Amino acid sequence: MSPLFLKTPLGERGLSLLESALALAILGLIIAGIWALSGSAFGSSKKNHLAEQVIYTVESVRTYARTTDLDTTLLDTQDIWDLGLLPTDVRKAGGFRHPYGGDFFVQLRNTLLSIALDDVPSDACVDLIYSRLGGSTDAADNLGFIGYAVGSSGGTVSSNFSFNAITAACAQGPNVYLSFQPR
Repeated sequence: MSPLFLKTPLGERGLSLLESALALAILGLIIAGIWALSGSAFGSSKKNHLAEQVIYTVESVRTYARTTDLDTTLLDTQDIWDLGLLPTDVRKAGGFRHPYGGDFFVQLRNTLLSIALDDVPSDACVDLIYSRLGGSTDAADNLGFIGYAVGSSGGTVSSNFSFNAITAACAQGPNVYLSFQPR
């Protein structure tokens, strides 16, 4: 015959309510930490993908520019897509979209390549302009990056690639405008 409730020797008890609450709090902190790390990794992946799309587009257009007379050229996003100069993953839902879901516009007018990205989070904006394009003179030289503007309507193109200037600009709005010399 086995008892339904096991008796414990005197002086031994199970976990108190306070001990149980503390164990749950520690478990919650561990889960929150894992959640935060996975979220930042996912955000970093989107930043990388956005930079890859922009750099691929610039490099493709630069290759095209080497074999084309650009003095009378006017190409929009669809024309550049038709020439195969955009990454295939920007074509989504009947339009051109970047990893954050905003519009991805490209225009080549004479010798100026413009890329407009709508709805880019400010941290991704700083990462793209400072870390990937403007913070390095190699990127400016190799990609022909000449400036950026941020905000609802673009504003004046800036070539101030200091971290503080880019951070302040990216805080002004979700739309990013990039300018390149394709040659």
